[in-house]
Amino acid sequence: MAESELCGVGDIVRSMEGIDRAVLGYMCKDIIDGGRMMWLKAQGLKSELVKYVPSSISPENHLLVGR
Repeated sequence: MAESELCGVGDIVRSMEGIDRAVLGYMCKDIIDGGRMMWLKAQGLKSELVKYVPSSISPENHLLVGR
């Protein structure tokens, strides 16, 4: 494969439609939050994701609570 044919993740993301980038971003956040919840469980804590406002108010509407 020629070097000009190679593309990185940045090139792929830049070529995506805005809505697709947003969906991918939320999927990434879900993976990160899942990892955080696994870490909390390994520390002997319980955790939950709480939706505290509707998405129409803010797309950043989840809170990770550890107890």
